[in-house]
Amino acid sequence: MKLAADGTVLDKESRQLWHHINSLKRPVEADKQEQAVLSASELRYREIAMTNYRRCLLAGNAYNLPVVFRLCQLWFSLGAEKAVAQQMAAAAAQLPSWKFLPLVYQLASRLSCGGRSRPLDDSGFTVSPLLLA
Repeated sequence: MKLAADGTVLDKESRQLWHHINSLKRPVEADKQEQAVLSASELRYREIAMTNYRRCLLAGNAYNLPVVFRLCQLWFSLGAEKAVAQQMAAAAAQLPSWKFLPLVYQLASRLSCGGRSRPLDDSGFTVSPLLLA
């Protein structure tokens, strides 16, 4: 692309190329903005879901089993994220440990595995507070 000293494009071919590049940049920027909005919405939805699962476990005993399974499923799949670890730490502090009893084998296996199988140790909250409570 041939540019003049003031930054304007000199020849026709370079001008067409510049317009083509700029026309391709617009959808890419729009996609980046949309992705940022979707990521923020996903984070907000995850936080709301974990909060409501915790509230459900605090409110009563009718749906303990499916709710505790779903809460731990979210935790195990997303445990490396700090927000998820903080939500789970708050749940472990508020909930009685007997509600996690159906998952004791899974929790114990997470505690005893080493290496890459322990993403929860990097997040600031481990399984041990649930098992030792």
